[in-house]
Amino acid sequence: MDPTRLPPSVTRAAIRLSTIEGALASAHLALTSGALLVGFALFLGAGPFEIGLVAAIPLLAQAVSLAAAQRLQTIGRKRPLVVALAALSRGLWLPMALVPFVLPAGWALAVTLALFLMTQALLSYGNVAWNAWMADLVPERIRGRYFGRRNLVLTAVFVPVAISGGVFLDLFADPSGTEAVARGASWLDLLGLAPGRWPAEMRPWAFVGLFGAAAAAALVGAGLLSRQAEPLSSSVSSSVSPSSVSASSSSASSASSSSVSSVNPKPETLDPKPPPFTSLARLPFRDRSFRRLLGFTAFFWFVNGFGAPLWTPFMLHDLRMNFATIGFFTAIANVAGIVALMYWGGIMDRFGNRPALILCVAATSLHPLCYVVATPDFILPLYWDAISSGIAWKGVELAAFNMMLGASVSRGREMYFAMFVTVQGICQAAGSVLAGAVLELIPSVTAGGHLFTNAQVVFVGLTLTRLASLLLLRRVREEGSTGVRGMLRATMVHLRERMFTGAAK
Repeated sequence: MDPTRLPPSVTRAAIRLSTIEGALASAHLALTSGALLVGFALFLGAGPFEIGLVAAIPLLAQAVSLAAAQRLQTIGRKRPLVVALAALSRGLWLPMALVPFVLPAGWALAVTLALFLMTQALLSYGNVAWNAWMADLVPERIRGRYFGRRNLVLTAVFVPVAISGGVFLDLFADPSGTEAVARGASWLDLLGLAPGRWPAEMRPWAFVGLFGAAAAAALVGAGLLSRQAEPLSSSVSSSVSPSSVSASSSSASSASSSSVSSVNPKPETLDPKPPPFTSLARLPFRDRSFRRLLGFTAFFWFVNGFGAPLWTPFMLHDLRMNFATIGFFTAIANVAGIVALMYWGGIMDRFGNRPALILCVAATSLHPLCYVVATPDFILPLYWDAISSGIAWKGVELAAFNMMLGASVSRGREMYFAMFVTVQGICQAAGSVLAGAVLELIPSVTAGGHLFTNAQVVFVGLTLTRLASLLLLRRVREEGSTGVRGMLRATMVHLRERMFTGAAK
């Protein structure tokens, strides 16, 4: 029996706990991210630059993963570290919600941003350990199926919790403001949940309720992680599902001391002195294919970062949506993404990750144009954006992560992962901060008798620059992959065969 493996019954129990913990972490993420997080920042008086920081901070925090990758070279057991970081990083959300009650307006926003940075840095550090732990825990032969099912559960939790959080926050909307009369209020009226039902002066307590519930869910999850078995650690030479990594940003950072230590092997003896950081950090850059992938990643995510702080404010103010309606579109994208994941894996296994990534990047290039043509009375393009975004972005995440794993080597794979997410995070963060700083300098444009706001001008630029990133992606090579045309042709033939077979039956 492999000494690094637990008994099958213990492994099954551990991965069941991981799914339950992931669901609780997904609920936490739903209440502390997206429109609800931007809404909290706007409540504290954030402007475009501060909204850019809110979008950038989780990405800047990815740089911590480099230190984590080095430190993990000397740590045998990951669980105590991960559990402690999960509980601390997510538990901080309750005191964050209380900041407006104890500090004046000018200080509240600054302290909140500092606490937010702390939570994200702790979470990022734990993510690297969580990925290594799960790679050791989940057998490779079931990894794809397990993380597919796990992410279905996470999405099934995230969607209703995010919508419920938006509906709850809308109850405290200013009756004279745009949120109270925004699109979506009519169906809430039927449920007795119309925006503005409760005094707007109580909105600070609404955030306390939201973030307090999120912290409670996360702390229960950390308790479950403390009971999750940990096998004898090995180098992270196997892949963890890319969708599990996006789940780990909400559900990672988990581990603990040991209620199951009786079934865990003793930690392996490791050299207490980590390898020099510079030698580890240089390792990924010695690989030509990995360097090219990093070049595409840096440009593509910098471009996307430029638009990150604009979407939610544009929907709230320009399209006059409320938080519940934004949550509804988020739900559509998540459901579409989960359905797409059922097919993307098989397509990439058959044709390669590169053609799928090219196709998905091309599709994402068209999404910003939906916000150029949308108006408060014409939001039909946003339905297409939500469905197409869910499909395309899941493909981007899956294909890019698979290509990163394919370009990495067994030795030092933690550093490959850390370098990949750090470059992606820093570049996207730089774009977000720059967007917040220069947005007011970008003029509005009148064309065809229609006034396009400065945000819509940026959206047009996003389409052009995302298309330009395909030039860098063309330089990335992947052994055994086919071309985009071949992939599309074979997929269409397969779909036609299935349709005719179904009709014949």
